[in-house]
Amino acid sequence: MSCDADEQSRTVLAALLGEPILACAPISSGFTAALVYRLSLAGGRSAVAKVAPWSAEREQVLAGLRVEARVLSCLAAPFVPQLLVADDAMGACVIEDLGTVGWLPHGSDGDWPVPAQAAAESIWRTAEAIRAMPIPPGLPAGHAGLSTVWDRVGDLNLAPMGIDQAWWRQTGPLLTQAAAQHDFTVSVLVHGDFKGANLCLRDGYVVAVDWSGAHVGDPSTDVLEAAIWLRMAGVRVLPPGLEMLPLLAVYGGLLVQEYLTLDWKPDVHGQRARDLKRRTAIEALSGFSELIGVASPSA
Repeated sequence: MSCDADEQSRTVLAALLGEPILACAPISSGFTAALVYRLSLAGGRSAVAKVAPWSAEREQVLAGLRVEARVLSCLAAPFVPQLLVADDAMGACVIEDLGTVGWLPHGSDGDWPVPAQAAAESIWRTAEAIRAMPIPPGLPAGHAGLSTVWDRVGDLNLAPMGIDQAWWRQTGPLLTQAAAQHDFTVSVLVHGDFKGANLCLRDGYVVAVDWSGAHVGDPSTDVLEAAIWLRMAGVRVLPPGLEMLPLLAVYGGLLVQEYLTLDWKPDVHGQRARDLKRRTAIEALSGFSELIGVASPSA
């Protein structure tokens, strides 16, 4: 991140807030191209801001900021951060600062603020509450054709995934059969990136930040994504009340499809995102394998 971009962001945010910014400290933004800052304001106040970069990724980030502002402006709940101000023309969104305590670790890195089982229970509680929220108008639709995802994946070259061929010959037909059983008749609000560094524990819920991927879709999406992330963090707990085989088959297939077909950027961030996609796919398929009693898919 350049000093020029930081200074430009500070100017935009001061104009948006209508007050001076005493300090504007960059925050690690994971895989997003958005510029993220913790702002120090007068009177000891603070806030967190996301700004669309002045680069080739600007339009993509702007689209996500529009979705995020739409969700946060429509919803008020213990698991939704307060939106302070957003402006599409300025390409910025400012929310309350949740502080530095209570954040869940990303992957296997970092410390758990509470025992992992307690964190998982808060995650399930929040995912259920999100599903029950009214859907803000104008959100995009999620993935279609999930039950037939392995029909599409089967036509791709799986070699880059590092999947064992013997495992694929044995398990591929079972994945196709299990995915075909997945169906949902009700579409709900989906956070879209419900895991790890986007979750902060507060009052028995997890406050979910980064709603830029929010959409209308499958009710099981958020809880399953969290379950796969928990597995990657070494926490083997399953969400209650879900038939896991079809879900793991569907989302394992979707992750494999995305890994093999998305146009990954050649830079460090793009390769990190690509590697995470592969590891997440393998984790989902490993969970499926455990449930049916076969070996891991990794070659």
